[in-house]
Amino acid sequence: MAIYDLILYLSIYLYIIIMPLIYSKYKFMNISFNGDIWLVIVVIIYLVGLVFFKDTRRRFTLGIKEFFTNYLSLSILALIIIMLISFIYAEDITSSISSTSRFISYIVIYFIILCEGSKRKFLKGILLSYICVSLIIGVVGIFDYINGIGIVQAGEGVQRIRIASTLENSNNLGAYFILIIFPTIMLAIKKTDKKKKIFYIISTCIFLANIVFSFSRNAWIAFIIGCIIFGVIYSLKFLFVLIPIVGISSFIPQIRDRLKEITDIGQNTSRIKIWDVAIMIIKDHTIKGVGNGNFEEAAARYMYQRPGLKTSNFVPKHPHNIFLEMQSEIGIFGSAAFIAIIISIIIKLVYFVKNVRDKFYSAFYKGFFVSFIVFLIMNLLDDFFSAPKVIVFFWIIIAVLQAYEIECDDNPVEIKNIF
Repeated sequence: MAIYDLILYLSIYLYIIIMPLIYSKYKFMNISFNGDIWLVIVVIIYLVGLVFFKDTRRRFTLGIKEFFTNYLSLSILALIIIMLISFIYAEDITSSISSTSRFISYIVIYFIILCEGSKRKFLKGILLSYICVSLIIGVVGIFDYINGIGIVQAGEGVQRIRIASTLENSNNLGAYFILIIFPTIMLAIKKTDKKKKIFYIISTCIFLANIVFSFSRNAWIAFIIGCIIFGVIYSLKFLFVLIPIVGISSFIPQIRDRLKEITDIGQNTSRIKIWDVAIMIIKDHTIKGVGNGNFEEAAARYMYQRPGLKTSNFVPKHPHNIFLEMQSEIGIFGSAAFIAIIISIIIKLVYFVKNVRDKFYSAFYKGFFVSFIVFLIMNLLDDFFSAPKVIVFFWIIIAVLQAYEIECDDNPVEIKNIF
C-alpha cells in the first residue's frame, strides 16, 4: 500500500511538472505526449488503487461524502451538469463536448487530490512541486528574453520581445505568474530561515521578471493592483517596494511604450467590439445561452450579420471576459453556478487563512488570496479559465486547500522538506 501511495503521489507531482513544461502538441516517436496524456495515466493509477486497496476505497468514500456535502463542490457539480445539458441545444456539439471535457479534467485532478489529501506531506509536496516548476518556467522565460526568443511586437517606434516560455502564449505566462507570485512574496516575508528566505526572494524576482517580459498589460495591471491590495491587507510598507519598481520601469522604452497602450483607444477597439457581440448574444439567449464552448460559432454569425462588429477578419474564440462567456454560453443558471463557485472560494480562503496553524500553508494562502482577487480582475479583460496551463493550477491550489481540512488518521508518506 505504501508503495502504491508513493507511485500515485509521484505521478501527480509529475503531472504538475509535465503540464506546464511540455508543449501541448509535443510528440515522442510520433506519439502525442503532454500533460493531458499524463493525466490519463494518473487516473488509471488511481483506478487501480480503488480496485485493489481498501484504504484507497475508504478515502474515496470520504471524498465522495465531502464532495456532495460541500457548497463549493456542489456549485462545481451544478456547473458541470449545466454544461452537459447545453449539449442538447449547442450549434457545434463537438466544441461543447471539448470544452466540457476540458473542465471536467480539472475537476478530476481536483477530486483525486481531495480524496488523498488527508496525507498532509503529500499536499505540501504538491505546492512545493508547483513552486519549483514555476521556477523552471521562469528561468526558461529569462533565457528566452536574453536570446530574443518570443513574439516580436512593434510599438510606437519600439520593438519588443514578448516571451511565452513553455506556456505558448505571453498573456498566459503573465497570468500564470500572477497566481504564484504573491504566495512566494508572502513566504519570503514570513520565512525566518535565511536559506529559505533567499530561495523565495530569488523565486519572486524571477517570477516578476517574467511578468514584465511577457509584456502583458493585463498582468502588469494585476500585479500593481495586487501590490496595493497586499499592502492594504498585510503591510503598507510593501507599497514602498512597488513605487521604485514602477518608477524605474517607466524609464525603460519598451515598458513605457507598452504602458501607454493601456489607454490607447485604437489598441482596445477590437476588444470592445467583442464585448458588444457578447452582449448581443446574451440579449438573445439570456436563459440558456448558446451552448458551452459555442461562443465562437455564435460570434461568427453575429459578425456576419453586422459587419461593423468585425475585428480585423478574425472571429474571437471567447469574449475576453469570463462572466460574459459564462452568460453567453450557458445562460443565467450557468452564471449563477459560476458566481457561487467564486463566492464559495472566497469564503473558504478567508476562513482558511484565519484558522490554519501551519506557517507554510498560512503564508502561501495569504498570498494566494491576493492572487485570486487580481486573477478575477484579469478575467474581466480576458479569459484565463480556458487556458489549460494556467487554470489547472488554480484548481490544484483550491483542491489542496479543500483537502487540508479533511480529517483522517492515515499516516503520511514522509517527504523531506528541503524548503
